[in-house]
Amino acid sequence: MYGSKMVYSSDVIYVFVCWIPERHRLMGKKLNYIVIPSKKLETWIKEGKIAHKQKNNNIFNIFIYPNEKEKKWLYKNKDKSLDLSEYWNNFQVFK
Repeated sequence: MYGSKMVYSSDVIYVFVCWIPERHRLMGKKLNYIVIPSKKLETWIKEGKIAHKQKNNNIFNIFIYPNEKEKKWLYKNKDKSLDLSEYWNNFQVFK
C-alpha cells in the first residue's frame, strides 16, 4: 500500500482479499476477507505497528497469515505482529 494515496475517514473501509486456489478452503471458508476501517489502519501506521518498506517510509507491505489451529489471522512483518481475527469477514462495518 502507498501511504500517500491512502484516505483516512470514518466512511472509508479497506478490504483485503485473502486469495486461495479454486478448490481449496481456508479457515473453513472459500472466501476470506479482512475488513478494516481506515481510521484503525491510520492508528496502526502512526503507532508503528505496521512496518514500512525498508528504503521507503511511504510503502507498507501487508502480509496476513492464517493460524488454522486457533482460527486466527495474523499480520506479520519485520518483528511486528497484529491479530486481525476480529476483522475477518467483518461486513458489519458496512451497516
